[in-house]
Amino acid sequence: MPLIALGTPIWLLVALAILGRIGLGFILPSLNLGSMRQLDASLIAQGSSAINFLRMLGGAAGVSLCGIVLEWRLAVHGDSLANAVSSPARLAAFNEVFLMLAGLCALALIAAWRVRDRSQAPATGSE
Repeated sequence: MPLIALGTPIWLLVALAILGRIGLGFILPSLNLGSMRQLDASLIAQGSSAINFLRMLGGAAGVSLCGIVLEWRLAVHGDSLANAVSSPARLAAFNEVFLMLAGLCALALIAAWRVRDRSQAPATGSE
């Protein structure tokens, strides 16, 4: 999103949104599978429910956090969402929020990378 300027065509914004949704389509099923792999078969339903509930809770909290940070960054840049016209200050505030989200996504990717099957540990030289 920091690549977007005031004169950026809408098709680029749509293309970036589509790319993001394709990425979610690839990561969410494998993340769910990796999270539930260690569960006993009798606990799959509860595990799936817990994962979906926590994902929705995290999404709601994340949207609220983004709104709070966006209002803060808009105030720092001297703009407001009440103004009808977009400005470079408003765009800078949005870019800062998206960069914060990119950092949080990087942390989530590190956490997701650490979710793996421990039963398939790499073989050591003691065989």
